Amino acid sequence: MAAGRHARILGIFTKLVLTVDRSSPRQVIDRITQNSYSTVAPITKRADRTNKPDFEPPKATTIRATPSSYAHFRPAVPRVHEKFKQRDGRFITYADSIPSLSNRRDLDLSHVYQGPPVPGLFMKKPKCSGRNSEGKITVRHRGGGQDTVLRTVDYERKTPGECKVLRIEFDPARSALVALLMNLQTKDLSYILAPEGIKSGDVVESFVSEIKQFPNTVDKGLVPVSTPRADALALKIAHVPSKEPSNSPPDESTPGKKSWIRTTNIKPGNAMLLMAIPNGTTIHNIGLKPGRGGQICRAAGTFATMIQNTEVPSEMAQIKLSSGEVRLVPATCVATIGRTSNGDWQNRRLGKAGSGRTIRGRRPAVRGVAMGPYAHPHGGGRGRTKGKHPKSIWGYSTKGYRTRKGNKPKWWIIHPKIRGPHVLN
Repeated sequence: MAAGRHARILGIFTKLVLTVDRSSPRQVIDRITQNSYSTVAPITKRADRTNKPDFEPPKATTIRATPSSYAHFRPAVPRVHEKFKQRDGRFITYADSIPSLSNRRDLDLSHVYQGPPVPGLFMKKPKCSGRNSEGKITVRHRGGGQDTVLRTVDYERKTPGECKVLRIEFDPARSALVALLMNLQTKDLSYILAPEGIKSGDVVESFVSEIKQFPNTVDKGLVPVSTPRADALALKIAHVPSKEPSNSPPDESTPGKKSWIRTTNIKPGNAMLLMAIPNGTTIHNIGLKPGRGGQICRAAGTFATMIQNTEVPSEMAQIKLSSGEVRLVPATCVATIGRTSNGDWQNRRLGKAGSGRTIRGRRPAVRGVAMGPYAHPHGGGRGRTKGKHPKSIWGYSTKGYRTRKGNKPKWWIIHPKIRGPHVLN
């Protein structure tokens, strides 16, 4: 009896010590038995030992690079042994001997960094479980889920200069992958949405601030009036020997003077204004208002196509979304070349309802016909009743009822998106 009581007390004390110490259970037990725990590894707070910053919203989307800012972290150890996994290059499926994972299908992101984010470029994603400031549920079927850290993404791309892609990271708070950039001039770090096909070591650039320097175009050509960098690039395109950059505008007879941005810098990851993007280019992270960052086409696999462009800043450009909608966007809005990465995100499969609650934070949804007449318009009756027009829980008609107000402006929509079982040509 005494030996069993002593073993239980030793186990409880071991659990308490493990909460504040990173040692293994075997090491803790050895220290306790040798009566040297306090001299070998004194108990300290985890925050004092790791020196990790608290979860505070960052003040900016870029930070100064330090030797420890972009150090490689070891990815998390998988919970399932490799012998139970099956990889085909795109997805990971699991053996049928594991009932909880037999129907699950995850994305194969073994080539992507899955460690913690860069200090200073993240914030804790707030969770409200669908409740407002008064504690009342305003959005149903939400609650629970994992605590996620949201990486702050630079949607505006206002900082000029070449940036090197340090690594591609997986952000559990969003569907698309993110890329960690380092400005080669200022050594600042920032996150952007990783376009399809980008990899570590590539160099991307932003031309947003440079194009804004010349709102009045010269002879409808996308060349700044007096920019030394524009002179050097124009000479490079024309295969002319490099000269010292001057503050005067390039000569009118210089070949390749016009549209130097369009000819040499249309590659995935480069950011520029819509007025500098040629027709037929695939773009994402598109802004809707001048001076603001991207607002649409930011999810995994989304993109838009430039249909009709204009070189006049006061006019509008036409883009076609993947839903088939053609709309007008101001020509001075920002956009990024390419389509967003991780297009197979929609093909993943959680496998069971419990994963939806623990991973996505989705609570169960009760059918209206299973409720009473006081709780839902479909409720009540003996047995299963049919024939009622589909309505929401608040009594509004659904499944075909148009809720958009007639007086709401929609002049920017040239062709609405295709609804119903239609196929895009």
